[in-house]
Amino acid sequence: MGLTYRYFCTLLFVLFTLSPACYADITIPNLVGLTLEKAKQHIKDNGLSLGSIKEQRTSQAEGTIIVQAPSAGKKVSDNYPVRLIVAIPLVKPKMVTVPDVKGMTLSQAKSLIESANLHLGEIIKRKTTMDVGKIYSQSPVKGKQVIINGNVDLTVSAQIDTEIPEGVGVKVPDVLGLDLESAKKKLEHYGLTVGAIKKQKTNRPTGSIIVQAPAANARVAENYPIRLVIAIPLDKQKTTIVPNLQGMSLSQAKAAIIAANLTLGKITTHKRKMPTPEVLSQSPIKGKKLIINSKVDLVISEPTATDNPPSLKKNNAIADKNKRNQEEKQRNVVKKPHFRKEEQPKSMPEVSTETERLRVFVLAGQSNMMGRGTTSRLPKHLKKPPKNVAFYTQGRKRELTNYQYFGPEVQFAHSVSEAFPNDKIIIIKAVATGSSISQWQPAQPLYEGLLRQISFVIDPAKISIDAIVWMQGETDARNAVAAKQYAKNLNTFIRSLRRDLHAENSLFLVGRITQKNNNFPMVDEIRKAQDQADDINPNTTVIATDNLSKLQDSVHFDNNGLIELGRRFANVFVKNRKG
Repeated sequence: MGLTYRYFCTLLFVLFTLSPACYADITIPNLVGLTLEKAKQHIKDNGLSLGSIKEQRTSQAEGTIIVQAPSAGKKVSDNYPVRLIVAIPLVKPKMVTVPDVKGMTLSQAKSLIESANLHLGEIIKRKTTMDVGKIYSQSPVKGKQVIINGNVDLTVSAQIDTEIPEGVGVKVPDVLGLDLESAKKKLEHYGLTVGAIKKQKTNRPTGSIIVQAPAANARVAENYPIRLVIAIPLDKQKTTIVPNLQGMSLSQAKAAIIAANLTLGKITTHKRKMPTPEVLSQSPIKGKKLIINSKVDLVISEPTATDNPPSLKKNNAIADKNKRNQEEKQRNVVKKPHFRKEEQPKSMPEVSTETERLRVFVLAGQSNMMGRGTTSRLPKHLKKPPKNVAFYTQGRKRELTNYQYFGPEVQFAHSVSEAFPNDKIIIIKAVATGSSISQWQPAQPLYEGLLRQISFVIDPAKISIDAIVWMQGETDARNAVAAKQYAKNLNTFIRSLRRDLHAENSLFLVGRITQKNNNFPMVDEIRKAQDQADDINPNTTVIATDNLSKLQDSVHFDNNGLIELGRRFANVFVKNRKG
């Protein structure tokens, strides 16, 4: 129940960012738990208006209000719209039987798992007496009924390494990043040999060593064979560019989508005072590179009875503006990103392509990225933002220290500014306290909200992102189910975000979560998943946080902890990318 409620609150965080009017005199009543009809009556009786109504599948009573926005007790102006989410029954999931894959090879097991409408989950290697490469165990076990499209984790029998004690034998050198010939020479220099060589498709430099076993610093016998994995290029898939559909009619948008070798996806309608239906927003956003035949979802206006001719002129103006933007893109003109009027930030740094460089950073995550540091207690030199830094949150430009609380972005901004004083720097922060990694997956509200907030500030197809900074995981450390899925979900998040932001070469910094305690029993599993992401994703680094000072709750960093965290994030970026 707690996680479900928090999910809905997070959904509202993404969908509704506007606050009630500052000069307000009506108190929002508590509508949660009421039927929709009773809620409508309460809204009317209190001099308010009914906003959008959405439905959500839940175990709560059907037809009752489960979330309202603004929340009860808020002060708003007369006739302010109250948005509601109504409970509808859960759909019983389709179940399938887990097949028996023990004793099979990994490829055989994968084929059988997928034929059972399941997916291959985490693969763990374990030293056993079984033949190398055979499935030693599986989870869930054979015969168990599970929800369709779930994961099956496997333990694969691995070769037993003859590691020997400290001070005896040969210490394995680090050959990661070297080409095969250089790695072979280095191993021979240490009295070792090259063992089995495998190849793996990856974004890393072609021909470089991306995995070695045993790992560096392990001790083995002389002439021991070191197994290597070499990077080879990824298969190139035919791609296309998502067109700008905003302002078009549905038929025009369909034609543009087909012309771009894409397919029309989900269509959602929103009521607007417009004489004819038109595209209000699209996902993915314009300019994004997609594999051909991918889907494009649309939000279409639904005309109301009070529509009038002046709005048609506005729509035509939007369509003309979109057309001009398309022409500018074709001419490869570098300009600031296009915004609809209601989304336009107050100001945007000008980008000079000749004399200066624009550096863009995305900071995202949950409460420790949000920050609970007290701004009034910041050191004097950190209270004044650097002149070459622009800070954005919720798609709008804000003062870096114009809030009661601060996060790691303050020191991060100062450190990056000091390292690159002649560059213009943009920091985009998007957070959701108490959020789980599952809520940051592609097509989920937080993920789409993050892409939308970034697109309000820059066009990722034109302006590259230097680094993505991620601080999240405590919520998933509360229960075993979420922790078990964390490795897969984190890797999906990293790869999807890089793809959708054209940021394949951007640095991805992951803040290690808090140390284990009674409230977060699965911390070790989350940390293991973070380290695994560091190992298998290029340009990804985990930042240590164990010795940072915290508040009395032993979870959230205090002022000094947040300042040091921001410094560490910045230092790692500067060390990797300066110059």
